[in-house]
Amino acid sequence: MNHRRTLLSIALLVVATGCRPRPQVSLSPLSIVPSQKVNPATLPALNSVPGVSVAPNVLMYEVNLPSSRGTSKVRVYLPNPLPTGRIPCVFVAPAGTPLIYGNALGPFGEGDEKEQIPYAQAGFAVVAYSIDGDVKDPNNDADVMAGMRAFRRANGGIENTREAIDYAVAHVPDVDPKRLYVAGHSSAATLAIQAAENDSRIAACAAYAPATHFKDRFGGKLDSLELVEPGITDFLASISPVANVEKLRCPLFLFHADDDSNVPLEDNQKFADAARPTNQNVTFVRVPSGGHYQSMIDEGIPRAIEWFNALR
Repeated sequence: MNHRRTLLSIALLVVATGCRPRPQVSLSPLSIVPSQKVNPATLPALNSVPGVSVAPNVLMYEVNLPSSRGTSKVRVYLPNPLPTGRIPCVFVAPAGTPLIYGNALGPFGEGDEKEQIPYAQAGFAVVAYSIDGDVKDPNNDADVMAGMRAFRRANGGIENTREAIDYAVAHVPDVDPKRLYVAGHSSAATLAIQAAENDSRIAACAAYAPATHFKDRFGGKLDSLELVEPGITDFLASISPVANVEKLRCPLFLFHADDDSNVPLEDNQKFADAARPTNQNVTFVRVPSGGHYQSMIDEGIPRAIEWFNALR
């Protein structure tokens, strides 16, 4: 099906929004069936796996979580030693997707930990989690189609976030259930906002250079995507952050570098403006340089940690 492959390849090239190239998956028509919720009490306990020292004063645990859609992985980081009392928890998904399929947590050491460990070093628990629909070969039509379907079944990753929260609340006893935060960069920042719009347990959201206006992001390439995956246009419209902005009631920290060549600055400014009428706690931080990725590492995460700590 060379015609399909050409259309899909063009569409993916245009909408890609990751910070680094990552392997990914594919799509095709389907009716979305709501997943059956797994009882968190039946999931593996954190102490069922050994903790590994991965940075000064940080232990990491990797746990496989079964769900009605398959098995995904979470990576839990805890400060060592633990502070007294319960601590806030930050949930972080892997970045690097074109917003139509998911992404698995890569092996530790491939770079994602730079977006995870700083929170644990600042005294937070961290749960990094996979997004359904990982694609191993983006040039393989069947792989991409399968990835897009899995991503849709997980409601664009929102289900994965909910399950990660369920796990932390049930099995990480040091986590304060009143201080559950989401954070992410690029496509993972988009998911952080989407999760905050759909889960009232989330107390705050930090988003570094998210894509928030899907119609603008995809542009005319939606027509190409619709040819290979009927129904994808309506699905993307339904989960676009700006379409659900009135549901975003928790404090929001938006971060963007002026020289970001991936996500236009005006997209995030428009989203901040759209959120403020129904959200009294929107912070939009701009920095002059650092590009799409490095600005988040150098300035975005440190500023967000300060912002999280200042929340009451």
